[in-house]
Amino acid sequence: MTKDEESAFLFQDCDTNEPTPPVSRHGKTKFFTPLRVYLVILHVVLVFVLGVLLSTRRSLHGLRPNGQPPAYEAIKYKVKSEHGLDPHSYSNYSGPPTYEQDRAWDYLIRPVFFKASREELERAGESVESSIELVGGGYAATLGVHHELHCLRQPRLYLYKDRYFPTLTEAQANYLGSSFSEASNEILLEVGMRKLEGDLRLELIQDDFIGSRSLLS
Repeated sequence: MTKDEESAFLFQDCDTNEPTPPVSRHGKTKFFTPLRVYLVILHVVLVFVLGVLLSTRRSLHGLRPNGQPPAYEAIKYKVKSEHGLDPHSYSNYSGPPTYEQDRAWDYLIRPVFFKASREELERAGESVESSIELVGGGYAATLGVHHELHCLRQPRLYLYKDRYFPTLTEAQANYLGSSFSEASNEILLEVGMRKLEGDLRLELIQDDFIGSRSLLS
């Protein structure tokens, strides 16, 4: 084959006028289906993000200039004076002991103890060897809130020991006074560390008495 024939043959193979092979519609569907799914997911995500942004913007516009929420006027406050340090008034749990106060305290801390099963002690990691086993089965246990109330009541019982412990000797009274005070201080510290009060308290001076009273709850 001469050079002219070879050139003609090469140009014939590279002729751009040759028709391209047909592409089936099935192949196009395979290509466009993932693209359509991607576009649908993208649009859904964009609509969701836009909705969140608009909702956040409306919430920010709903706040008052001073930071108060729109429902601020609907919040109701109650003035508390039951537990105020007023020397002329007492609650059901303070002041000189009466029959009504004793009933209120007894109702508050009842029942102090309940029966815990062996399985409950084992799940809590406690040894049954050092626990108090009850006659009818189970072990003596108490809730933390009842234990705290019991410890907080002890200084009151000691303060009025002539009523509650009329046969105490001087040595017993001194021992109970120190142990009650230490237990109550420990409980107050634990409760204060767990629950930081954010209520508003008003400092009062009344009849040469200085104290504070909780206003808002």
